[in-house]
Amino acid sequence: MIVATTVASRTLFRTDLQRSVSNTSLRRSLFNTRSIVNKLSELHQILYEDNYYIVLFTETWLHEEICNGLIDPSMRYNTDNIVHRDREHHKGGGVCALIS
Repeated sequence: MIVATTVASRTLFRTDLQRSVSNTSLRRSLFNTRSIVNKLSELHQILYEDNYYIVLFTETWLHEEICNGLIDPSMRYNTDNIVHRDREHHKGGGVCALIS
């Protein structure tokens, strides 16, 4: 299911992916952010108020100067569990996964 979520007057497109695995429900979601850097407060609201086990982001527009501590300052998701692949040489693209 694709849902347009408005957080602090910005719209993020979310796909909720919920499936039961071995009698355990894994809450996970996919967001198309179109630049996560200028939506950090919305990102933090999603990370800390919703109980997602896995959060995936597309179109992050991250670059090598953005550290994992900026993405998750309270360290809810261990920095070893934050993975992102940035587009090199030009703006746009990129993916990020946070796994608790």
